[in-house]
Amino acid sequence: YEWSEENELRLTFTAETDAPTVVNLTNHAYFNLNGEGSGTVLDHELRLNASEYLPTDGTLIPLGESEPVAGTPMDFVTAKRLGRDINEDFPALRYGKGYDACFVIDGAEEGVLQEAAELYSPESGRVLSVFTTQPGIQIYTGNWLEGCPEGKSGGHYSDYDGVAMECQKFPDTPNRPEYPSAVLRP
Repeated sequence: YEWSEENELRLTFTAETDAPTVVNLTNHAYFNLNGEGSGTVLDHELRLNASEYLPTDGTLIPLGESEPVAGTPMDFVTAKRLGRDINEDFPALRYGKGYDACFVIDGAEEGVLQEAAELYSPESGRVLSVFTTQPGIQIYTGNWLEGCPEGKSGGHYSDYDGVAMECQKFPDTPNRPEYPSAVLRP
């Protein structure tokens, strides 16, 4: 983890192996651009560089091929509030009680850094831009935060009080030869 003088946080993950190994490193940090203990992120606006997502079964395991987000509640190609469509009757939202899906980053190339997401809070004016070398970004809207340990200010979190943006290989990649490989070679 590195903080730059330009207020940039850089997470760099590395792994080394002596035999072929499945590796899919990511982070699960929650963000609330209004500050810790400030309540829901459902008014935050999210834009994704992703015109497709991976539909899942009821256990959130991808079914296989990606599908277009256009015309669905999964569409964040143009920025929209996280809470705008979160209660829609749509399989991906019902299964996870909100967003918990992997989005396919448009034009992703192995090892090439590109913008994947931008999160904005109209309340604080803060903006978080996410860049990655990975092909996917899992968006999780903190759907099950209720009952978690107390926060640093001593308060308790409620569902949707943070959003995680996890850049990674696609979930279930080892079982899907059509997905970008997560095998690290010596």
